[in-house]
Amino acid sequence: MLDLDGTLYDTKNQIIALVQETAKKHGLPVPSMESIFPRTAGMTLANTFHTLFPKNDPEPLCETYRGIETENPQSNSLFPKTIETLKQIKAMRMGIGIVTSRSRRSLEKVVKETGLEPYTDVLVSRDDIKNPKPDPEQIFLALNRLHTPNINTVMVGDSQTDILAARNAGLFASIGVLCGHEGEVITRSSPDYVLDSIADLAPLILTTFRVFVLSYRIA
Repeated sequence: MLDLDGTLYDTKNQIIALVQETAKKHGLPVPSMESIFPRTAGMTLANTFHTLFPKNDPEPLCETYRGIETENPQSNSLFPKTIETLKQIKAMRMGIGIVTSRSRRSLEKVVKETGLEPYTDVLVSRDDIKNPKPDPEQIFLALNRLHTPNINTVMVGDSQTDILAARNAGLFASIGVLCGHEGEVITRSSPDYVLDSIADLAPLILTTFRVFVLSYRIA
């Protein structure tokens, strides 16, 4: 199970710029980079604005943010060796699901444009559930669609909400990556494993989760 932004897809600078521009358009104090991340990492857009501007209705802010994003598309990229890593995992005959706070439309667009589509089996967006991470609802939905038990599943993410969601879902292990929105702050949530980036995932699976690889091949 994989998070998208900050785990596979490098979007930190874009998100900061969009939040700051949204604040400007609404005449609000412009938050610094440090006040946005890691403080709001892993949150839905509405929760991000509620956290940054608790006295303001987040919905108008969300609409402005999405409008700016649509009018000024930026070129983001996958972290190095992301596709190579997913190819290796698929070669092990393991299922891959993405669970993210993005909308369904945005998620499908990113997956298609970045070339992730051939390597993902299940996509779960914020539109598919009522309760976002750290609630385990997204993970449970993905597990159901993958026909996979939680005890045979690991979650990889860059935020504390990813790690807590994995724990709440009773997954075999949680894996934090340092390359994302929270950096080393993610270690405060005590993930079972910490990697520098997604590029280190396949070797970890082969050496530490070998039983998963064997069970998938037998199935």
